[in-house]
Amino acid sequence: MFVKKPWKWTMDSKKMVVKEDSPRPRKKARKEAPVEASEEAAAEASEEAATEARGEGATAGGGQWRFNYKDFKDSEPDQNGLGRRLLGGAWNYYAGTIPSFCQSNKFWGTDIDDVYAPVNYNDTHWIAMWISIPKRHIVVWDSICSSISSEELDVVMEHFLYMVPYLLVECASSDEQRAQYSLEPFTYEIPTNIPPARAGDCGVYALKYIECHALGIKFSKKDFAKSNGKTMRDKMAVDIFQDLPDAHEFENKDNDANLGAYEG
Repeated sequence: MFVKKPWKWTMDSKKMVVKEDSPRPRKKARKEAPVEASEEAAAEASEEAATEARGEGATAGGGQWRFNYKDFKDSEPDQNGLGRRLLGGAWNYYAGTIPSFCQSNKFWGTDIDDVYAPVNYNDTHWIAMWISIPKRHIVVWDSICSSISSEELDVVMEHFLYMVPYLLVECASSDEQRAQYSLEPFTYEIPTNIPPARAGDCGVYALKYIECHALGIKFSKKDFAKSNGKTMRDKMAVDIFQDLPDAHEFENKDNDANLGAYEG
């Protein structure tokens, strides 16, 4: 399903679209993948396209943003609006030095334009996010929209809408780079025409939305059929096991503040 050659879960390609620093030319933001696509079109994704896509996407933990948002919001900024208290490990995400087992070592906004994150809501539901730094916009993919109300989603998204632009400004390496960004909050949207999942498969679908979008593969209703949930889950488990066979050796190398980063 989806692609003949599996997507690698490592981050070792030439251009990673996450968000980083250093004076390199910015890459164009990827356009959102259309919803409909044939199985044949998905299968035609070449290894070259996959390699490029891996370079244009990165993931960032979601749970910490929520747990640390109150400290961030309550802390007093300086005269420039900076100096607020950021979450532990924020710089490490910004600079691509974590997770330890698949470092990108690329900076948001300079090397990386697009950031992806699976986000857990209330320990009961998973959604996926695509953060476009050039567009200052976030797209949320929710496979079971009835699991979270629009009001609840507004609360979840507030952390990212305010903290991501702040991070870009605060962590910029120079005044010239800092001037490219703004502390104004990002905007977000939630498409309603994506293939839905059945109860229990929201986590798998969240990761598949991210994978397909990063590779430029459209969300095919045929491939994302609810009956394919178990197959997607099994294949994903095998791909992760094969691509990261020694990942367990790195599980304690990230600092304690970053543990549980994907819990909501």
